[in-house]
Amino acid sequence: MSTAKKRVENEVVEVATKYDQTPSRTERRLTAKQFDALKPRLGNVSESRVIAARRVLVDGIGVTEAGAEVGLLKQRVNDIVDRVLRVKNDIPADWVRVNVWLPPAEAEKARQLYEKCKTAAASAPPKKTKAK
Repeated sequence: MSTAKKRVENEVVEVATKYDQTPSRTERRLTAKQFDALKPRLGNVSESRVIAARRVLVDGIGVTEAGAEVGLLKQRVNDIVDRVLRVKNDIPADWVRVNVWLPPAEAEKARQLYEKCKTAAASAPPKKTKAK
C-alpha cells in the first residue's frame, strides 16, 4: 500500500472516530431514576418493550438477551432503545438519523447544521396533536 493511500485511510479513520456520535454501550446507560422519568414521554409503548429497554439501558444487558426475555426480536428492542434515547436527548420524532462519510470540513458543517436544527426545534412551540 502506498504511503499516500495509507495516510488518507488514517485520516478517514481519525475523522470517523472524531465525528462518530454513536453512543457506546456504557454511554447509553441510564439510572433507574432517569429511565422512570422518561417513561411518561415515550407515548403508547407496550409493557414488554418498556421492560426490554430498561434491561438494556439500566441493567446493561444486550438487546438480543433483553428481547429473548420478553419475546421480542432484537430489532424491536433496538427500536425502543433508540426511542428512549431520542426522548432523553430531545430529538424530534420525525428526524432521521444519517450516517455518512464526509471530509473533515464538510463533517463540521454537518455538525453545525445539526446543532442549529436542534436549537431551533427546542425553541419551537410544541406541535398540536389531533384530539381523538
